[in-house]
Amino acid sequence: YHVATSMKSFQEDLRIKGYEDDVLSVTTSEFGRRVYSNGSYGTDHGTAGPIFIFGKGVQPGVVGDAFATTSNGGNLAMQYDYRNIYANIIKDWMWKGQDTNNYLDEIFPGLMTTGTTDSV
Repeated sequence: YHVATSMKSFQEDLRIKGYEDDVLSVTTSEFGRRVYSNGSYGTDHGTAGPIFIFGKGVQPGVVGDAFATTSNGGNLAMQYDYRNIYANIIKDWMWKGQDTNNYLDEIFPGLMTTGTTDSV
């Protein structure tokens, strides 16, 4: 609820000020989370976590199986390497149309040799 209402308000502010075409917002947790709420309406630490990407230029929808869990107490199953997602944001949003392979290999060593930046 808090993330959704905050991001909605932020997007509305961007629209009013004429910046919504220029801003992409990304939210993530620095540690994994579990799917189900705990007693204080939060989520406990887990093995994987969601990344939410907001903005007018974002194609809406869910990528992956949002609630795929492991057999280990409701932990989320890891589906995408966060480095792949960030590399695609850099390539397709920040440096669109520029050759980014050399830069991405410096930022995420070894990621470019796997050829995975085209998958998300």
